[in-house]
Amino acid sequence: MDPNHKKILIKNRVALIDLDVNEEFIGNLKANGVLSRNMVEDIEVEQRRSRKAGVFLDILERRGENAFDEFYEALIKTEQGHLADILKPDMAASRKSEQLARIAGNKSALPQSNSTGRHFQSSTVQSMNGQHIHYPSEDFNVRSSIPVEDEELPSEWPPKNWDPYKEIEQMKVMGHPSDWPTKVHDRFVGNSKECYAMKGRKGRAVIINNQNFDDTSTLTNRSGSEQDAEILSKLFTKLGYDVRKYDNLTACDMQKYLNNEAKQDYHNYCCSFVCAILSHGGEGNTIYGVDGDTMSVKDITLIFNNQNCEYLSGKPKIFIIQACQGNTKDTGALDRSDSSNNILESLSLDTTDGSISPLKGGCESSHGRYYVPDGEDSVDGSYPGLDRCDSVPTDSDILVANSTTEGKTSWRVGGRGSWFIQAVVYVFAKMAHNTDISKLFVKVNGLVSSATTKTNFKQASKVENTLRKDLYLYPGIGESYC
Repeated sequence: MDPNHKKILIKNRVALIDLDVNEEFIGNLKANGVLSRNMVEDIEVEQRRSRKAGVFLDILERRGENAFDEFYEALIKTEQGHLADILKPDMAASRKSEQLARIAGNKSALPQSNSTGRHFQSSTVQSMNGQHIHYPSEDFNVRSSIPVEDEELPSEWPPKNWDPYKEIEQMKVMGHPSDWPTKVHDRFVGNSKECYAMKGRKGRAVIINNQNFDDTSTLTNRSGSEQDAEILSKLFTKLGYDVRKYDNLTACDMQKYLNNEAKQDYHNYCCSFVCAILSHGGEGNTIYGVDGDTMSVKDITLIFNNQNCEYLSGKPKIFIIQACQGNTKDTGALDRSDSSNNILESLSLDTTDGSISPLKGGCESSHGRYYVPDGEDSVDGSYPGLDRCDSVPTDSDILVANSTTEGKTSWRVGGRGSWFIQAVVYVFAKMAHNTDISKLFVKVNGLVSSATTKTNFKQASKVENTLRKDLYLYPGIGESYC
């Protein structure tokens, strides 16, 4: 390889590590003699996308004089033009012009809509994990309730052999903003009045996991909660958030940490904030610290409202609460909306080993693998009538997602985690690339409500919000793209 080309690869390695070494990409370079079969095997043995890219770049530097140009062409063919522009910046303008011309040509060939007479065009951008993400054309309504790329939810929850870590690793992510349709880009940078701007730092994600409770508290330990905390941490890291995780806090410590977080000027440079709390809950809208004392969800949101947390004023603030809201176990009711649905014929997660089995009577397992209620927690999503600040209402821009409804228990499986948090991970990983957060939580509600314990208990998660706009999370887009 030409020494100058090798310098370009070395200089831009950090950016190029985002390369998607997918099957089509490898096929192009193998057909052109850049990669041998043994080289392909060395690349494909790696499980992580970044590691595949690293091994490929190491190999590429040792290849012949045509390797650099073939690499450039392979990037364009696999719709990774933003990386091709790094290799040959002087060609960027002409490449984009050719791309726009192709899109325009495809658009003119599309049939007219049979209802409105409008034309629709779907452009395709290669995601970082090899899955193509379809974006609407310029005349597509970005607020449409019809998803661009619909995902079918599993028929039972949680699936028998589902791996949340693999799901996060394979999260559908978005291409470079320069390849997006104008309307998608406008909502990202804040030019759309209907969507929160997300250009820049995504923000902080604080996770509080209260798992091991003091003996004096009379509360049981929450087996499986460490799994919830870990997959939430990986999910929001993958989404581009700065994750801070705290374990086993007293009620006083929770208040101290959250008050301190709200005062950080770091948030002045961020677009949003996430707080997830996993704990026992109590009636009266409270969450337990490990010492048995409580803090209300209302007080938590109060800390971060637009008046008390000036750096997050007008920005979306998301609270995810995994806890019970009471002691009542939900026995469910027959769904009459679909005659084919019958709760007595549905599937449930077997409490003995985590496998799926038909519902049957009998007691919970005596082998130490239980569905465990999380205690009590009440989150009614209501806010007191406080003074308004100058630009936005004090209590706007807040979403509270609860694992269950008031008075009801919330279920988790020892060693696996809770229905609710697993559903959040599944839905966000599958759909965050083209679905706003309110609709994501509707999908979460659907998954949680489809689950049933062996002894026929149900659960309904609940979301209430004062968001003023749609919130898209743009997975795969970090501060470096802005």
